[in-house]
Amino acid sequence: MMNAVKRTLALLLVLAMLLGIAACGKDKGETTTAEETTAAESESADETSEPVNGETAADTSAADESTQATEATTGGSGETKAPASETPVSGKPSTKEEIVKYYETAVNKVKSQAKSVAKVYSNAEHYKNILELGNYSALKSIASNLMGTFMKADDKRYDFAGTAAIVENFPPRKVSNVKIDPSTIAEAKCDDKGTYYEVYLKANSSESNPDVNPPTGGGKVGQFVNVVEEKQITDAAGNMVQFKNLENRYFDAWVKAKIDKATGNITELETYLPSVMYFGEVKVPLINAKDISVGLAYIEKWVVNW
Repeated sequence: MMNAVKRTLALLLVLAMLLGIAACGKDKGETTTAEETTAAESESADETSEPVNGETAADTSAADESTQATEATTGGSGETKAPASETPVSGKPSTKEEIVKYYETAVNKVKSQAKSVAKVYSNAEHYKNILELGNYSALKSIASNLMGTFMKADDKRYDFAGTAAIVENFPPRKVSNVKIDPSTIAEAKCDDKGTYYEVYLKANSSESNPDVNPPTGGGKVGQFVNVVEEKQITDAAGNMVQFKNLENRYFDAWVKAKIDKATGNITELETYLPSVMYFGEVKVPLINAKDISVGLAYIEKWVVNW
């Protein structure tokens, strides 16, 4: 997911460069032709480099997403908490509360007992072609064309072994004792697939009533998917970009898990997180853009090794 964030920020930088060049060109009567090469350079810089010094794909991913924490935390508190030992629901869960508890228990079992987890796919799609550039709306068509360059799927496998690494990465990241409030779930289904149950949970936030800047492990969607927090965006941007009134607006998030009937073990997990990343103000040298919105839908697929 952080790769998707970096690509979005790279897109903003490309647009800022275009704006700066266009502004300079007004006095010279020139039009810019730098957009294509700039986009290529930014994409090249953002692409994951080949592992070096013997690093594996998992090592590279761990460095990129601040993984392999030395201790499991709950929301960054620094306190290690063991997941609650709870007896799984006997038989097929049917009510929303039972399904939520069944899934919650299964996730906590992954956090505490799984040998390893692997993220086998991630992507950030351009959600509903949402892209508003505020006071630079004239460049919307250029920006829309560039989105295809920056939004690319990653189907490499990234393995995370050991409790600390699993807690740090498996949704919801950095949470060792997951708690899901059934009142924040709009839809809960449990389908019998023979040897396993397919569990589906969907948050009750919507485009008209989004979950704004939820912390990891909190809010509505942060309880069960990996959200992008403001600090991750500002850290990825470094000193190149300054933001004001940054909002991650999440809605209609869902998870779908395969849970083995006999053991209660999650074997596969898929998460889907639509969002609108809103920037009240974006500042780079000579440019001050306002009211920028980018629609993104984050997708992750995981497998669990017991």
